[in-house]
Amino acid sequence: MTRLCYCTDAVDETSCSMPAPTLLMHDYTTVTMTIVNLLNGSDVVYGPGTEYWNKYKDMDTTNLHPHGLHVSPSVDNVIPEIHPNGDSYSYPYEIGYHSPGTYWYHAHHHGAASYQIDAGLHGALLMHTDSDATDNYPEAVLMFEWMYVVPQDVCNPDGRECSGGSTNPQGAYEYSSRFIVDDVAEDPDIVADYALCDIYCAFPPEQRLNSEYVYDAVTDLPYNSTDLLDGFPDHDLFLFFTNGQLQPVVNITNGAFHRFRLINSLSNWYLQLKWPDECESYMIATDGHYINPGAYMNFNLSSPSHENEIILSSGARMDVMVKCLTNGVYDVLASEYDHGDTNMGKFQRVYDGRVLFSIQVNDGVITSGTDELPTSYPDKPVGSYLEDTSTLQTGEYQSECGCNYMDEASSKCEFQFNFQGGPDGGPAVNSKTFNFSVNNVEKDAMLFMAANQSYEIVLNMGQAPHPYHQHTFPFQVQDEVGPNGFIALPTTWWDTIGNKPNGPGDYISARFWTRDYDGLIVFHCHFLQHEDLGMLAYFLVVPEIPSFCPNQGLTAPTTTVVDVPTTTEVVMETTEQFDNGTIMTTTTIQTTTSTDISTTIETCTTVVIMNGTTGTDGTGAAATVFASAWYMLAVFVCVFAV
Repeated sequence: MTRLCYCTDAVDETSCSMPAPTLLMHDYTTVTMTIVNLLNGSDVVYGPGTEYWNKYKDMDTTNLHPHGLHVSPSVDNVIPEIHPNGDSYSYPYEIGYHSPGTYWYHAHHHGAASYQIDAGLHGALLMHTDSDATDNYPEAVLMFEWMYVVPQDVCNPDGRECSGGSTNPQGAYEYSSRFIVDDVAEDPDIVADYALCDIYCAFPPEQRLNSEYVYDAVTDLPYNSTDLLDGFPDHDLFLFFTNGQLQPVVNITNGAFHRFRLINSLSNWYLQLKWPDECESYMIATDGHYINPGAYMNFNLSSPSHENEIILSSGARMDVMVKCLTNGVYDVLASEYDHGDTNMGKFQRVYDGRVLFSIQVNDGVITSGTDELPTSYPDKPVGSYLEDTSTLQTGEYQSECGCNYMDEASSKCEFQFNFQGGPDGGPAVNSKTFNFSVNNVEKDAMLFMAANQSYEIVLNMGQAPHPYHQHTFPFQVQDEVGPNGFIALPTTWWDTIGNKPNGPGDYISARFWTRDYDGLIVFHCHFLQHEDLGMLAYFLVVPEIPSFCPNQGLTAPTTTVVDVPTTTEVVMETTEQFDNGTIMTTTTIQTTTSTDISTTIETCTTVVIMNGTTGTDGTGAAATVFASAWYMLAVFVCVFAV
């Protein structure tokens, strides 16, 4: 079928791949990534307040998010719209001190993220530093994808036209998913409209009809069209890929540790993975951050809490060292074992027993030192954004947040995902669906945090195991998450994590530093269909918490009336100034000409947003940029066999 691809050469289609090319970056480096959108389609974009806001929309408009990178939020900005038909946009990432590790990049345009990522717009991103001894180990970078192969002759036999749509009383197009999967979890209330076919058919008809892309899946697997259309899912049509391949083989050397960089790029699935019992496996890093020295460094996955298994939320990463001592082929399987926690049955996990990839063990040359685990990893310096928060005492971190959007009397730092919690019954955060105003970002901020502080937030995933993803600032979990820390070990660092809470005792306590950058910090559910439909929000990091809360109502403005001679002009200027530097000025000018008694009134509003960013090397000094790099990625339409 046809997929979307990132390419490193705008005219050479052989530079395209799915997943996209792996990008290598280095700390203390400036990297400019330019996206050229070579998709052909409609330039119409449905923004806030339109009939398709918080719905699937803008199928050929894109942008870019470097998932997990600690870079300025004014650059890691998911608001820009890179339109089809040749539009481009550049992201200059100024990287200072940064944790070396496993990250990834992907499309993030609101309303089209899940579709574009599932269709192919994602790739691995590896951050390096000079002091990482693990660079000596052989490694494999593995991304995971999936496809519910609903054939075109069932989904859209008439090409760009789809059945299942209707027009609502307001005149907007609405589509009801036809290929819902209701057995992805033991909870009957958890259903999934995961089929790429359904997302394609849900796009506004004028965008779908004007797009170069046509959903065109075909398969030689047997299927029953009537059963599919009657709502009976066919699990044989659920295919799970590793690096775009079905059950590939990774070759490793007998007796040597091999590093597996695992990236769960499945947009709507948890990935629980079982390593072969015949091999040794050790967890060394989570979401790009090495596990601190102590009880959990080089964590042995054969321990009773894990039994050679790991679990990754959608969007999460993990680095695992594996060594096998007997030649042969060993399968790495998907698992749905609950590890003693009945709530695990409510996770939307890749189906039990599916072979994800295999490990082929052969004799070979062992690089010096790689037969043993690393004995040290790069430090997390005091004063950096990764300074340990677990030893902070009460009063050394902030547990109260300013300007709660929904509750003026509350100072809680808590985020709750609600699948049907929005005003219109849709996905929401703290009962608020996503909204955004370019000229007044304060108005829709979920809360405010002060810069250069440590904060503890509480994550309540609500009635389903929604994965929480936070841009810019990774966080350190304070307690074990899941049974005996199976989901996350205490003090490990993440930017994406989820669980299914029974109550407040299961909420996740996470701490992070608001260092290096201020501005708009995005967070959302990383089941990306939920994010596209409104389960997305942001908070603001500001130099000081404002004395009044612009997201709860503005203070009374000051008014100055200036009389001009002969009363031919009256100027009224209204000014509202926020403590974080934002100034809103409204000027009304009335001019009266006495000869013809004509009057003109003009009103203009000017908003100036002060948004400072600072890059540091972890000690407070300005970071030294000693190298620069430039990447150009073009968005192409490519054809891949499924």
